[in-house]
Amino acid sequence: MIFTVLDIQILSYLRLYAEGVTRSFLGQELDTPRTTLYDHLQKLEDVDLIKRYPFNHGHGRPWTIWCLND
Repeated sequence: MIFTVLDIQILSYLRLYAEGVTRSFLGQELDTPRTTLYDHLQKLEDVDLIKRYPFNHGHGRPWTIWCLND
């Protein structure tokens, strides 16, 4: 599998923020559309480098937190 520069940047942010990040946070930090980020996050999840955790505190839409695999 070939990793792009954006994949490496995403993995760097996930390593820096070990508690996880949201797609909107990555979009702001990397100045990249969230749909593009989702495609790259999904690719990294398919090769088991990261995993997603849905989080809902009872109201509104649930958040998806992305973290590195252990």
